[in-house]
Amino acid sequence: MTDVNAITLDDHQCRALAQLCKRSNIDRVRPFSASEDEAWNMVDALQGLRSQLSRAGFNPR
Repeated sequence: MTDVNAITLDDHQCRALAQLCKRSNIDRVRPFSASEDEAWNMVDALQGLRSQLSRAGFNPR
């Protein structure tokens, strides 16, 4: 696992990114992936990002 701590975003960007993560699902990422496995890895990565944003106080309902 890689720990990425060097990303700096303002509050507007964090809220927008949290919304993107919330609204992204397998059907939305498939067009950007080379395989079904890659699509699921993208979904998992977005879920991890959403979780981290939530811990930082950006958790859209």
